[in-house]
Amino acid sequence: MIEYKNAYFVPTHRILEDENLAGFFQEAAFGSQTAKALIPFILLDDTDEHLNRDKVVSWRNEFDGIECYVINKTHIKEIYNEIAAILTAGHRGIFKAVYPDTLVNYGNTLNKMFIIGALLGCESIHRRDSDILIDTVPETGAKIYPIEVELDRLGKKIHGKTVFIVGSGYKGMKNIDFEELLGNDPALYKEYLNCLDMPEEYQAEKLRDFLNQEDPPFTDQIILNGSPECGNISFYKVFEYLPCSPAPFTLGTDYFPKEIIKQADLALVYHQRKVIHRHTKCRYDNNLKIYNYVKGVTSFVDTMSFYSDFFLNMKATILTNQSFEHDLAELNRTLVDYYREKIYHMHKHNSTRKQSFTRFMELLQKSGHSSVREAAAKLREQQDEIFQHTAALLRKHVELLEAWPFIIQAAKIARNTPALQEILQMSKLC
Repeated sequence: MIEYKNAYFVPTHRILEDENLAGFFQEAAFGSQTAKALIPFILLDDTDEHLNRDKVVSWRNEFDGIECYVINKTHIKEIYNEIAAILTAGHRGIFKAVYPDTLVNYGNTLNKMFIIGALLGCESIHRRDSDILIDTVPETGAKIYPIEVELDRLGKKIHGKTVFIVGSGYKGMKNIDFEELLGNDPALYKEYLNCLDMPEEYQAEKLRDFLNQEDPPFTDQIILNGSPECGNISFYKVFEYLPCSPAPFTLGTDYFPKEIIKQADLALVYHQRKVIHRHTKCRYDNNLKIYNYVKGVTSFVDTMSFYSDFFLNMKATILTNQSFEHDLAELNRTLVDYYREKIYHMHKHNSTRKQSFTRFMELLQKSGHSSVREAAAKLREQQDEIFQHTAALLRKHVELLEAWPFIIQAAKIARNTPALQEILQMSKLC
């Protein structure tokens, strides 16, 4: 039976650059040496070509002893079908929301890692996005591996609390490519934060990050409850209880587990080993991609009128005299109850949503890119459609939260079946 304590994941829907891939192999190899146990390199490949697999095969030959998997969309569907066969009919229907399709889906990308991690018996999983490079020490050229801090801190105690998430940020491009939308004007960025109904104290931190073009000299200082990016992050056990929203074309959905851990006052460690983030130009090489990107940010703005209220009021409303340190299942159940109530009263948020939507459309018209302004003009006519889409997917997220412990349990059962083991062997590069 295939089983690991840790796994190193890279998801992609693009052809990988060799420089990036080399860094991933180096870090996975370093992690295995540090942990004194095999940490497999797992590429979750959503492309329809074999080029990424060929590249991984080539690099694997340079790193003897690294176990590699290239799991494509066909493998994922087969794996999910084996899990679905164990679920009840009701949970099986909910599980369909995470199946791969042709749509860009950031939440389901992380959900996929969560399921595969559980399937492999993992205690912890480590994620790097395909468009990042491992940084180096300028003076020596030595690699700065985030996985070293992750292995050192994940699942350990700090100030009496278990560390459930360890991660860091980016050098270079931000997670939302604001420059391609509106340029580098801090005043426009401030307007964008207002569209998210973000409190002033949170805005101040975001604005500091936006204005800070240079990173300070590297140190190994850690910060409790910082805000790591999802392309440079690791998880301990929370992937069994906190799935992301399955909403397509919506940026930010994969930040949900991180925000819940922070707001539930559980331990999250932010370290200084940033990775170099480079948005590839293929994101913007035609108007359809630009339209879809703008639509994704627009959907994010709409969902935040719901989620931000939830995040900011969570402690006051549901965490009084409760501790989830030793019971993540109870955290999951509490979230489900809270979300159901919020969605039942979602109509109360309509005026706020409309104001945020209108402000954001007006903001996009200030863009220096005509393609962004054209996309905003189209989206302005789709307000009702976007609102209905968002509301439906929020309900799906609640359903998925409730079903998730059963889905993870089914994955653990399915991993013992010959059919599932055969699928994993087919994706493994021997």
